[in-house]
This record gives sequence, structure tokens and C-alpha cells, in this order.
Amino acid sequence: MTTKFYNDNMIDSRDLINRLDELQDAYDQIQEEADRLDLVLRDAKTCLEDVNDFPEERLQLEDDLQEAQEEYDAYDLKKLQADFEDLEELEELKRVDAECDGGDWRYGTTLVSRYGWEEYCDDMIQECENLPKDLPYFVKIVIDYDAMEQDYSSVMLDGYEYLYRN
Repeated sequence: MTTKFYNDNMIDSRDLINRLDELQDAYDQIQEEADRLDLVLRDAKTCLEDVNDFPEERLQLEDDLQEAQEEYDAYDLKKLQADFEDLEELEELKRVDAECDGGDWRYGTTLVSRYGWEEYCDDMIQECENLPKDLPYFVKIVIDYDAMEQDYSSVMLDGYEYLYRN
């Protein structure tokens, strides 16, 4: 899978949702084209049945029907869906969306890479607590990153584990 989020330390859930919507729209267009071709074919068949008394029009409609049938036959829906180049990414984003949906997911939840977890926690503590930077050398602040992880769930995305607050 090649997502635009590959190996990011932090991802906003809204970016994932936007990418999912973009891929789903592209995938749905394949089905919409098949539906359009099916409608054209059915309309041509219906028109052909209605013009039995007009031989010249019937010949033209038979040509139109044959053309519509050839276009319909050439459009291989199953193959196009299977060949959709972003199908794997679409399926993974659907899974992540279903797994993480709830809470603030739709409004913006930060997914933090397992590899960037400690840096994320350090930044969060620094922002929230305003820890002094000029501590004496014998004073050491120890952060329990595992304890901070209690309020977070994890999800796999593109082979990487991400933590998010639910």
C-alpha cells in the first residue's frame, strides 16, 4: 500500500477520512459508468421494440443497439474493480475508519506513531505543565510513557502501529 501518510509520526484522522472519501469516490465511479452503460443498453433495446412499423429507424436503432452492446461488453466491471490501483489502500483505510470511529474521530483525532510516542508525550507535557528548563543537575524528571498510554488505543496502518485517544 502506498498512502500519502507513509511513515508519518503524527496523522490527523480528518486527513485519513478525506483520503478514504477520495478513494471511495474514484472506486464508485467505476460502478457508475457500468450503470450508465447498462441504462443505455436497456434504452436502446426498449426503443428497438417500439419502432417495428418504421424500417429505416429500426435499422438505425439496431446499429445503435449493437454499438451499445459492444461498449457494454468491453467494459469489464469486475476486472476494473480488481485492477483499481488503490484498492488495497481503500480497504485498509475502511478498516482503520471502522476500527477507530467514535469519540472525536470525525472531528480530528491525532494518531501518533509508536516510534514518535515518547517525543509526542514530551511535547505534550512541556505544553501542559510548563516544566522549568533550568533544573539543578541532581533533579531528574522521569516520564512513565507506558502509564501515559493507558488512555490510548492502537491501530495498524501501513504496517506501522499508531496510538490514538478514544
